[in-house]
Amino acid sequence: VQINPSKILHPYHLTHNRTVISDLLMGLQKDLDRDGIQFTPEKAVLNRIDIAHNIKLNEPIESYFSVMDSFQGKRQIRKQHEDTRYWTNTQNQFIIYPKSKELSQVLQKWQMPNAEITRAEMKLLNSDVIAKKFNFNTLNELISDDSVYANVFNEYVRSIIFKENQYVSNQIHFGRSEEHT
Repeated sequence: VQINPSKILHPYHLTHNRTVISDLLMGLQKDLDRDGIQFTPEKAVLNRIDIAHNIKLNEPIESYFSVMDSFQGKRQIRKQHEDTRYWTNTQNQFIIYPKSKELSQVLQKWQMPNAEITRAEMKLLNSDVIAKKFNFNTLNELISDDSVYANVFNEYVRSIIFKENQYVSNQIHFGRSEEHT
């Protein structure tokens, strides 16, 4: 079963609110039960999790590319596309891209946000990595503590992408983070 609570609720606002996520999972469980599929969210093992943050940049994303391109990432392959930068391996990925551009392809002009949105996403690609980062890998444990997302995300960016603990590195200020629940 794959679910993205944020996309169900809104095309670009993010939610980490455990009550909202629990309510969505209860609805999913009822729908699956009605179709004869047994699903117990409390026991579901996570095989992938994406933690995303919307970032309002002070400058266009292209202004940050030279600095972003200087970061190799610990045990990561750095890739780039026209307006996207990402670091990846078989266990995790970190991606920075212009969310507004993606939204412009699926939303009407009047539905678009008032400001440009840049999205930063950390993707943990298997249950072992999730267990290592969170100290658990079940859905019930994940939604019981909604404060853990930011800690895991920030530690990943600091220690893996920017390798802050390894050496003195360039610093980059992305602007302020915008969270919606």
